[in-house]
Amino acid sequence: MLKNIMATALSLTVAFALYTKVNAEALEPIVINSDGGGLVYEYINRAERWNLDKQPVQIAGSCWSACVMYLTLVDDICVYKSASFHMHAPYHETQLFGKLYKEEMTAFYLSHIPEVLQRWISLRGGLGRDWLHLHGTMVRKYLPLCEK
Repeated sequence: MLKNIMATALSLTVAFALYTKVNAEALEPIVINSDGGGLVYEYINRAERWNLDKQPVQIAGSCWSACVMYLTLVDDICVYKSASFHMHAPYHETQLFGKLYKEEMTAFYLSHIPEVLQRWISLRGGLGRDWLHLHGTMVRKYLPLCEK
């Protein structure tokens, strides 16, 4: 009986060590080349999964709307010089009234993007129905660049 317990304990120890070693190895980064945005809660859920997995994320192309939230939601993130970010005030689409914009939704969205982008947005009159675009030298000035 004691021999079986010892064998089981040893097996579990080896299995845990192998699991830890495999998960400690660097994961290939997820590279975002084109993300058109979507529902805010889906982006929050995805970012939480990536953080739990310690998944690095790199933004190399266009990142629209809710995608911009990754900049603060994802723990291990960087951007390439080629990245571009496109933002607008969040809204709720209804059949009867079309797009409904709410200050609370905009405040929530702004609280989940980097402070430096919040200031940049504020200098341009804030978020509204019109798109604000960040690209080129502005990306290099405001956001963490990927090495390479």
